[in-house]
Amino acid sequence: MPKTLTKLEIYTTSLFSLILSGTADLFLDAKFNLYHYFHEGIQLIDYIAMIGIYPAINIIFLNLYPQKKNYKIKIFYFIIRSLFATIYEYTAKETSFFSHHGWKIWYSALIYPILFFILLLNLKFVRKLK
Repeated sequence: MPKTLTKLEIYTTSLFSLILSGTADLFLDAKFNLYHYFHEGIQLIDYIAMIGIYPAINIIFLNLYPQKKNYKIKIFYFIIRSLFATIYEYTAKETSFFSHHGWKIWYSALIYPILFFILLLNLKFVRKLK
């Protein structure tokens, strides 16, 4: 994988992704019981899964982002990454790694591009701070 991120960018964007996802999971899982990892309620294994998944997705997404390409390629990249994330979530649901209650997979399909855009904005913000 190309190394387009500095160690500081990896660290800060990974922390941001953990805070963002942790906050979302706190409300959507713990408060509203729309989905959960493994078993209902917050458990240590959920936290371990979160630490393993979210920073990795963040780093891969940002490292491979086609920064110097035109907008059509960038939009295509968002679509492909969002499609992959949706398929991953569907697979996780089918293997009982992840369970939906009131949540629908198409909600995720609509939200993933927004989340990826937020990750990209955060990286731009971190770079401005440097």
